[in-house]
Amino acid sequence: MNQTMIKLQETLTEVNNSFGSDSALNLKAQQTLDELTGAIRSLRAVTDQLDRNPQSLIFGRGESKQ
Repeated sequence: MNQTMIKLQETLTEVNNSFGSDSALNLKAQQTLDELTGAIRSLRAVTDQLDRNPQSLIFGRGESKQ
């Protein structure tokens, strides 16, 4: 029974290291979510622009060239 408890503790420690708040997996997941958030913001800006000016899809944003 004692050996089983030791193994269980080791397993739980490994799980915590793999999935804990400061684990590499968690950090990568947070980075991915941050990148997705940025992509969604960009997409929202494009769709808002197209909603206001659908012709900009064909003619561009219409900014003056200098």
